[in-house]
Amino acid sequence: MILRLESKYGAWNPESCWHEMNRYIKEMILDTLQREEREILHLAQYLPWVDEEMCEEILGTAHAEVILGRMLRKGFLVHTEGEPDTRWSVAPIFCHIEEASLGRSRWMKIGKWYETHDHRAEQLQYDSLMPEVQLNLSFMRPQILTEQWVEELKPGAGRLLILQETKISCLCDIRDLSGLFACEKRRERQFARRWKECLDEDAWIFYRLARIEYYLETDRLSSVADEDMQLLIKAEELPPAFRLSALWLLIRIQRFAYDEERKERIERLETKLIHTENHARSGYAKAVASLNITAHGSQENLAKWLKSAAVPANAEVTEENIVWFYCRSKGYLLLNQYEKSRRLLEKMLPYLNAHRSLRIHAEVLFEKAVAEWNLEQHGQALKSVIESFLVNGKNRYVMFYTEYGVTGRKVLEAYIDWMKHNSPEGWHRKKKYNYGNVLHMPEADYLETILRKTRKEARHMQKNAEYQREERLTMTETVILQYLVQGLTNAQICQEMKLKLPTVKGHIYNIYKKMNVKNRVQAVMKWKEETE
Repeated sequence: MILRLESKYGAWNPESCWHEMNRYIKEMILDTLQREEREILHLAQYLPWVDEEMCEEILGTAHAEVILGRMLRKGFLVHTEGEPDTRWSVAPIFCHIEEASLGRSRWMKIGKWYETHDHRAEQLQYDSLMPEVQLNLSFMRPQILTEQWVEELKPGAGRLLILQETKISCLCDIRDLSGLFACEKRRERQFARRWKECLDEDAWIFYRLARIEYYLETDRLSSVADEDMQLLIKAEELPPAFRLSALWLLIRIQRFAYDEERKERIERLETKLIHTENHARSGYAKAVASLNITAHGSQENLAKWLKSAAVPANAEVTEENIVWFYCRSKGYLLLNQYEKSRRLLEKMLPYLNAHRSLRIHAEVLFEKAVAEWNLEQHGQALKSVIESFLVNGKNRYVMFYTEYGVTGRKVLEAYIDWMKHNSPEGWHRKKKYNYGNVLHMPEADYLETILRKTRKEARHMQKNAEYQREERLTMTETVILQYLVQGLTNAQICQEMKLKLPTVKGHIYNIYKKMNVKNRVQAVMKWKEETE
């Protein structure tokens, strides 16, 4: 192995070039594994041993015995010393290769498997070797309230290894942390102190990023501590697992408070993440970047990403693809593709109902209401927005309600009107009273605050230079241009967008006029020239 590494990378010291060794093993050995073999290897990296029954029940591997035997012959697995020949463990050289991740659902299956099978001695041994497993399993159980989980922490509890699976939102990706911040300031400080004292440094970074997101979504960005904001200023120096979350936060903040210096920071971080060797993280970065509506050419970028990141029509929502569903549904909504957006949003709801991701759940329900309102389904839209505020509850989110312009305002007005006639406590507002923040407001004042900010954001978007350019294509025209590039006929475009033929022809005429071309061939050629 050392000679082969030396021939590829030149003279080197194994201890000082561990990264090169990992890279060689990954490229020349691990990447040749079949999917089932890779899954078994990942499982074996975490557990004392694996056997046929475990692989079949936890991974769903068919013919596990055959695959295990093949991996033994290849040298990926070895017989566990002192155990029956039917149990294997990972070969030492592969123990710490890659950022192996089992996924939250598999961690839950592992815990259940140990509980239901007669392996008490192994369970006790495993618990003594890896006490952090129970910590991580309990963190993933949605039945346990986050506040209760934090209160039961003990000093030196261990590392939250599961945080390495964070995708875009620290606030509600793995579990919803809103309850740690939607409380009195004294209580919030107690939660923060306990979290910091009992968990590791990475967990503290995760907590602070979640706190920034909650303060942003409740319109309290100015109250974020300078120490926390430094995390975003130095986002490129964060542990790799949290850089995507930092990019998401920077884009969200830029959406509501544009800043040139922040724009450059976003571009650097975005480029770094997209070109990372971690393919999953690179894909998530492209998805998040596509929703950056303040970037130059944002509509074209979003339309191109939606075209390239298709999700199979029969795909179920899982923890692995929830980000794709979220970004695609939001993207279609921003491009006025309401029916496509609504279908994706409806598919996400059963998953969100089961996982207590309150912020995302409330946002998805409101986006569904916006899509339904644009589809003239006003009664269903009112039902969806009511459900959104029920999920929202005491968390008092604000900002994601303000992003959908005139339609968002109409949906909010319909909900406020419904509340005025159906609120059991009555509908009373205290005008010109300073509550400090939305957490302390009566319901009426809270909703009026959202409505006021929605009107302000709509005006801000109209003034934005990206939307003010006279000859700029509208969102609908941008989508139609993408279909022209794909070679679709007018009839096919009508079918895709649920529009009448005269409407499509009118949009195509406007495209020709704005692009200063005479036909679709010229339009496609000019688009390709401008995007190369």
